Order: sequence, then structure tokens, then C-alpha cells
Amino acid sequence: MAEPLAVHRLLRLAASSRVRFGALLDVVDATGPLAAAAPPGQVRRPPVRFAAASLVVVTKLEALPEAERAGALERISAAVRAHHDTVPIVTAAHGELDPDLVLDVASSEDPPDQLPLAALAREARAEHLHHHATAVTVAAAGPVDPGRVLDLLEDPPAGVVRIKGRFAVETSRSYRHYDAHLAGRHIHVAPSDIGGGPDALVAIGMELRTEEVRARLEAAVAPPDGPVAAGMRRLVRYRRLSMPV
Repeated sequence: MAEPLAVHRLLRLAASSRVRFGALLDVVDATGPLAAAAPPGQVRRPPVRFAAASLVVVTKLEALPEAERAGALERISAAVRAHHDTVPIVTAAHGELDPDLVLDVASSEDPPDQLPLAALAREARAEHLHHHATAVTVAAAGPVDPGRVLDLLEDPPAGVVRIKGRFAVETSRSYRHYDAHLAGRHIHVAPSDIGGGPDALVAIGMELRTEEVRARLEAAVAPPDGPVAAGMRRLVRYRRLSMPV
């Protein structure tokens, strides 16, 4: 866990308030030792690094004989699940990974706080006939209960790799907007810039049950039906945890 913790520490010490942790991808070689059956009498300890992963990508399955691929993937999945029971596990034939999973290519414009890599991905995506990722978007009609948004971020639907979006909360004086990002288990919340775009949440992931995901997003951005003080306290806590130190 030393390397992931070091990355978090480095980002939190960064001088720019716009620098934040995006995701941690763990790439596993299907021709390596994790995919092979353990010798008789030996018990392998899965690497603890999987506990910090936002997404596990299995490569080189196509290099194995077809009859061995399912077993190799099952052994890798078991090693991952020993330390992380919810992280999405995807395969990438010939090392090709759908950019939707890691870049903001669903938007028509690049966010001001990111490198313009997504623009290149949008240009290239038209050339690919197959995509792994699915995105579900739900707009918010007004201020929300931040507690419901945090419930979604803390317990996302199965298969969701990332959640991003913007939402408003009602204060005693006006509305206040926040940006929210989820990558794996890491939640980042920050005040949103004026004119930062529409209020909406987007869930991106693999083999999503779209209707179930849409229902969860709609519940998160539904109008409050009571006091939101408890949700605001949770929001403030996440805001403080997201701030550079």
C-alpha cells in the first residue's frame, strides 16, 4: 500500500487546489504468475496493492490458448477479490482500453482543470467499433439533499468505475454548487466554479444495468423531502478531506 499512499500524499501536498487524485489503474498480465495455478502444496498470498485499485485491467488474455483463458481470468479475479470485493475488473485485448473509463470523453468540451487528452480520445473513438464503457446521465432540476449524493458515491451501483457531476444545495442565503468525483473508492468534493455547467450526475462503468443505475442517480438528485442538515455536515467533511494540506 506504500505506493498508493505516497501518490495521495503527493497530490494533497500539491500547491494547486485543482490537482486531485483521479484513479489508480492496476494492470495485470494474464501470462504472469497471478494467472497460473499454484504448485501443489503452495498457497499464494494475493498482492495487497489491489485494495487501492480503482480499476483492474487484465491484459494478454489473447496470448493464452483459448481453453486456458477462463481459468486464468478466474484466478486473477480471485486474487483481486481477496483484497477488494467491489473494484471493476475488465479485460483489454491487445492492451486496448475504452477511454470512456478513464477520460472525460463523454463531454463535448474539455473541463478547464484537465489536460486536453479527452479531445484526442473523442477524435479516436469514432474509429472504434466496440466500446466497453457505458455512461448514464441524469440531470438535477434544482437543489438536492447532499446526503443522498454522498450515499450514491459511498455505495455506487455494481460495475460503476467513475461518477462525476455537479449539484446544488440550498443555504440560508442562496444556492451553492459543488463538483463531485468518484474513482474507485476515492471521493472528491469541491465548490464548483460559477458557470461550471449544468447540474447533473454521470455514472460510467462496465456492463451496467442502466435502468438500475438511472434509478439510483435519479434518487440522488431528487428534491429534498426534509431537512438536509445531516447531509450538509457530511458534505463539509468530504470537502475538508478533499482540500490540499
